[in-house]
This record gives sequence, structure tokens and C-alpha cells, in this order.
Amino acid sequence: MGDRDASLNILFVCRGNKAYVISPIIKAQAESLEAAGQKVTIYPLEGKGRLLYFKNILRLKEFIRKGNYDIVHAHYGFSGITCTLAASRKRLVVSLMGSEMYRSVLMRKVYRIFSGLLWARTIIKTEAMARLLRSPGSEIIPNGVNLDLFHPIDKLTARQRLGLNSANQILLFPSYTFRKEKNYQFIKRVVEERFSNTQLLNFDADPPEIINLKYNAADVVVMASLFEGSPNAIKEAMACNRPIVATDVGDISIIISDTPGCFISELNESDYEKKINQAIAFSRSGGSTTGRERIARLNLDSVSVANRLISLYKQVISLKGV
Repeated sequence: MGDRDASLNILFVCRGNKAYVISPIIKAQAESLEAAGQKVTIYPLEGKGRLLYFKNILRLKEFIRKGNYDIVHAHYGFSGITCTLAASRKRLVVSLMGSEMYRSVLMRKVYRIFSGLLWARTIIKTEAMARLLRSPGSEIIPNGVNLDLFHPIDKLTARQRLGLNSANQILLFPSYTFRKEKNYQFIKRVVEERFSNTQLLNFDADPPEIINLKYNAADVVVMASLFEGSPNAIKEAMACNRPIVATDVGDISIIISDTPGCFISELNESDYEKKINQAIAFSRSGGSTTGRERIARLNLDSVSVANRLISLYKQVISLKGV
């Protein structure tokens, strides 16, 4: 390990069979650290099912040994458990992203034990996650949003570039439709039964430039998640100054706060319809929110978050007797 002021040699560990199927959030975080002068390598845990995590232990251990990494940063709980068996606690940081904290009470207890005894630091995304984890070795660092990638574009221009009908009312569901916790079927039902001449878009392995166009093409960004950590889709939509309707999960209500054009809905069709209509009315009257300004004020841009991560890594490196 070299000079504390020198660039760090960081290893990200996460599930992914190839680089292109690694979570865009994780890739974006790595890129933000590289832009800050750090060296980041991503190690994808390959395979299918839960056994993949254990099958990768020996290969990962050798990879870490050869790489001489200053920090090993695992993303998601199962990746963190794998790294526990492959890396020294002295340099192991684990990010719990949100979903693993809400799906299983048993695994939440497991993560609490690992966080307290076996990980140097645990990164969580919200105060709610902190209350669930109850670990003194945890720190709240939400994911950041790249304000260069996600930025406002004229709505008609965005629709033309995507080949969309400019006359339609367009709502954007900013995720994959198969993710059950995102509750796509609820939104689809509301739109089909209660709105006419309305097109519902979603993401489908789109590159960032297409995602940015979809945000800007939408009259309203709609989310009805059952649970969340700190969803980047909300921050990205705000970076594009788009009106939003979302359920009160994770830190969404904190992020949007009293931003005009952004609404929190109850998880019932009547209230969700009402909030969409309010957001559409806002979109028609002005179109743009002040979400981008709000993101910058909260220091949720990727540059600010990268600096917080680097500071945490250096704290871990400086620990004695861990």
C-alpha cells in the first residue's frame, strides 16, 4: 500500500457474467471514481443461482492476491459474503443497495452480523436502512447521479430522436418491467384503465444517452415501487427536470421534498391517477421542475459521492488493528 495521497487501487466485486450486464449503477460509480483519479477494476462474479457466489471464492481470492488492491468494495450482500471469504477484513467495504435489506428478515440479521464483525465498513443508502441494519460500522452514502449524462433536453427534440409520436401523452416507467419490486403491473393497469392517448415507456438495456432521451421525452416519470433503497431513477429524472409521481419508499420523499411538479402517491389506483393528472397539468403549464438544482443542493451528483467514497476508503486504510 502506497502513499495515502496517491491514487487508490480499488476492486469492485459484483454479480455479472460480462461487463455489459453489470449493474449500470455500479459501472457509473466506478467511472466517477476513475474520473476522480482512482484506479478501479470490476470483478464480475460469474454463474447462475446462489451457488455462483461460493464457486467464485477461490478464484476471487487469487485475483485479489495478485492485484494488491488497497480496497475491495463489494456491491450487494451476497457479493459481500463472498468477499468475506476471499479478502482481508482490513480492506473490505460492502455496499448494501436496498433490496437485500427488505426481502428477507433472516438475511438482514446475517448482514447485521457480518457488518458488525467481518466488514471494515458497510455502506447503506438511507436512514431507514440504517435503522434496519443497526450496525455501528455503517455509513450512509447514497448513489450519485452523473449530471453530465443526465441533463435537460427539449421535449419535442427528445421525442423526435426516439421516433415517438409528439402528439401522445407519454409516461416513463424508469426500470425493467420484470422487476417485481418496481410494481410495473400496477402502473400499467392504472394507465390502461384510466388514461387515453397515453404511451407508457420503459427501459430495456438502453445506453445512457437513450435513457436520457426517454426521461426528457416523458411528460411524467412514474414509479410505484414496493420498496427501494435510494433509487437512481428518481435522481436521474430530477437531473432532467422532469415531473415525477412515486410511492413513498426509500429516500424518495426526502429527495424530491417540496420540488414543484413532483408528487408522492399512496399505493392505490385512485390516488395514483390523481397525482399523475396533477403532474401532467404541471408539465403542460411549464414542463420543467427544479429537480436538477435540488440534486446539486443535496450533493447527490456523482462527483460529490465519489469524493465521499474516497474519504471512506482512506479511513479504512488508516485503521489500526482491524
